[in-house]
Amino acid sequence: METCLLTGWLKRLTGFVAAGFAVIVLAGPLLGILVTLTTFALVGFLLWLPLHTVFFGPCSAWRSTCEGSKRWRQHVAGGVRSSADCYHAFGMRVGQFAGWAWPRVKRVSVEAFCGAALGVLIVALTGAKEGAAVAAVATGLVAGGLLGIWGE
Repeated sequence: METCLLTGWLKRLTGFVAAGFAVIVLAGPLLGILVTLTTFALVGFLLWLPLHTVFFGPCSAWRSTCEGSKRWRQHVAGGVRSSADCYHAFGMRVGQFAGWAWPRVKRVSVEAFCGAALGVLIVALTGAKEGAAVAAVATGLVAGGLLGIWGE
């Protein structure tokens, strides 16, 4: 049984090693190709824009851009309208949960902060060394947090 378990771990390890090697080896060329294509696209756009403006007029480019954005807005607005009810219900539930949780989180945080501050005060008054100082602050933090959870 140990042999099968060891074989499974070795297969997984080999798979992870192969995937990591592929990512490291292929990341450079893929990023190089991506940067090259992006550069060519930007240069092409910068050449196309003045030529399009010269041959079709300055208003044509603006008009086509506006028409494209209107089509895009209509498409997005249709998708948003169809899912607005789901998002509204989800938002209401998140708001209700936040309204319920916020006072509790605030109380626990304030109590934990006060406990840690009390631990710092004790360390400052006693002149404790590093280990005792960390223990005092951590104890104050935990005690304050617990008081915040269970105290009303």
